[in-house]
Amino acid sequence: MLQKATVKQSDLDAIRLIRWATLVALVGLSKSRIRQMEIDGTFPKRIALGASAVAWRYSEVKAWVESRKPSFAEDKSARLHAYSTKGTKRPTGPARRVKTAKRTPAASE
Repeated sequence: MLQKATVKQSDLDAIRLIRWATLVALVGLSKSRIRQMEIDGTFPKRIALGASAVAWRYSEVKAWVESRKPSFAEDKSARLHAYSTKGTKRPTGPARRVKTAKRTPAASE
């Protein structure tokens, strides 16, 4: 009788390759931004599968995504800062129309 091979998820992640559609969905960036980050050396390098087919190692992309996640405290602080209205004047009620002088019909002579 044959035995089933036991494979860990981490082992599968190490050899799993992902293509463009999965990559874009996973990282939430456009293709052009990913290409630019590859050129800058701030994104995992692609692997050529053929003349025009490329892929990325899932484990490298996953590690890159994890490295970009801020801690909960940093994230909360950033959100509070972004939505802070201190020092800015924003309307609190409905937009008000500016009243203009009423036009009177021209007097006919």
